[in-house]
Amino acid sequence: MVTHHSRILAVDIRSSWLGYAVFEERAKLLDFGVTRVKSRRVGVHRVAALLEGTHPTLLVLRKVGHPSRRNQPRMRIFMRFTLQEASRLAIEVAFVGEKDLYDCFNAHGAHTKQKIATLLATMLSELTSRLPPPRKTWQHEHWNMPIFDAAALGVGYLYLVGDVTVREKLATTGIFTPVLAKDSKSFSLIDCISAGVDRMQRNFEPMRRQVKAWQRSELTDVTAKVVIYEAFVEGKLEAPKHLARTVHDLYFEPKYEEFRSRTIWSLSNAFTSAFKELEPIPQLRATRVPTTANECRFPNHGAEPGDADA
Repeated sequence: MVTHHSRILAVDIRSSWLGYAVFEERAKLLDFGVTRVKSRRVGVHRVAALLEGTHPTLLVLRKVGHPSRRNQPRMRIFMRFTLQEASRLAIEVAFVGEKDLYDCFNAHGAHTKQKIATLLATMLSELTSRLPPPRKTWQHEHWNMPIFDAAALGVGYLYLVGDVTVREKLATTGIFTPVLAKDSKSFSLIDCISAGVDRMQRNFEPMRRQVKAWQRSELTDVTAKVVIYEAFVEGKLEAPKHLARTVHDLYFEPKYEEFRSRTIWSLSNAFTSAFKELEPIPQLRATRVPTTANECRFPNHGAEPGDADA
């Protein structure tokens, strides 16, 4: 049975950095940040200020094993003081083991720290602007990474105790590939259509709000024709080329009144209707996304706030 806490503070303690994330009920991210710890005195002061300032009912910390690089004298001092302060303020403490933490995210396609950070940025839109770029082998870790390590602790704890909201978000988010083309401000519409087809067939309910945005997203005839051309002629979708005519006809001469509007939703329906002509295995191949995309958004298409966050 899940024990509910009105406010959870997850803290990632390092020898020189302190990352934190504050969650309220239903996994809502309330606050987050990272601070530099130049000395033991500064670290102790900031830990105390964080505990007193955020008023958590639960403190989540990483359980560090003996072989871990985090098991250093300075960090042990910070950890000991943190536990003492939590005890003084009557704050409950929970630990998340490193193996349990990574198993949680590995099960949802996040096998590296960068992918975990990407997954968290997708789940928690407040973190999107803080997502570090992929790190080169010779580069130091980005200063924002402790924020994502702290957020991972909070999300991991909620997942492990069976929080329904977090489990649903992890199950429907996954790892995505941005639909923005490299070095371009325009988005790849064919990737959006492909992602939409795949998600509607495998997991329709999380798409409910996204569909509303698609139904308001108008397309020009030229754009629709380009999408169909790229899908079949250029081979962006693993589908028989003869279906291009079927998709074209279903979009420009739809059988049903609700799909007469020139929208992303109507074009997506034309694709899915055409794929119904295929046998089960070819149909599965055709509706598979050609990248790892599990999430697509349509900026500047009149979506209401929250419509793309299903």
